[in-house]
Amino acid sequence: MTGSGGLTAAEVAGARIPVRRLGSRYDIDDVDHFLDECRSTLEAWERARATATGLSAGDVVTTSFGSPRGFTPGYDADAVDDLLDRIVVRLRELAG
Repeated sequence: MTGSGGLTAAEVAGARIPVRRLGSRYDIDDVDHFLDECRSTLEAWERARATATGLSAGDVVTTSFGSPRGFTPGYDADAVDDLLDRIVVRLRELAG
């Protein structure tokens, strides 16, 4: 996180999420698409410094991702969930 400003769109864009072949993991394409939406929402807030459209904290909390089949690589579910938790906190801060 960045100081008192919280998580930024750039930090979401630059997040490095571990990839796993076994265990609890999420589909990479599903997560990447959703994180792009999160980044776009945060960018809108950063530009406008006022109420922005896009995802709400509730949208992030209720999202779900598919799991890759077999030994297909996927993002580590715990790492994704940790990043989403940080996004929720930031969106709640921004929404007041």
